[in-house]
Amino acid sequence: MKLSYTAQESAHRLVKETDEFDQLYKQYVGRVYKQCLSFTKDSNQAEDFTHDIFMKVYARIADFKQQSAVSTWLYSITRNHCLDQLKSRKYTAESPLAEDMDYAETPTEDDRMTRLQAFINTLPAEEVQLLRLKYEQQVTCKELARQFNLTESAVKMRLKRLKEKVMTLYEQSAME
Repeated sequence: MKLSYTAQESAHRLVKETDEFDQLYKQYVGRVYKQCLSFTKDSNQAEDFTHDIFMKVYARIADFKQQSAVSTWLYSITRNHCLDQLKSRKYTAESPLAEDMDYAETPTEDDRMTRLQAFINTLPAEEVQLLRLKYEQQVTCKELARQFNLTESAVKMRLKRLKEKVMTLYEQSAME
């Protein structure tokens, strides 16, 4: 009876997987960190999550079946890890607006973006993640549907409603 892998074959496979992991890490570490930061709103916690995620990726790289893009696979692992960690820590992703912010009569583009970001941050983590993947990472609706286990039309409708929700909050605050 012959074993499926000799020691030399196992070592060769390990080197190949390590090289693949190094390339994957270099290409995606910044994006994974940003995604973690969007969940945690804390740079130290985002760094910890990023480290944990890449440890998972390293352990599972041989299991990647190439049925989806590497980025989709990685974002799925990242999203699930962050949601699991935040649920277990009873963390809420809401960050209230600073009450002492002084907005001029005609806010600058930076002011508008800061306010808009603050409203986005008050949304539940899963909704923020959907918006960020679509508009910051340019993930297609088809890939989002797969990742969130929804139909494409459901993804499009959620995106539409989320944009309307954020804009309504933004407009209401401008009237106050």
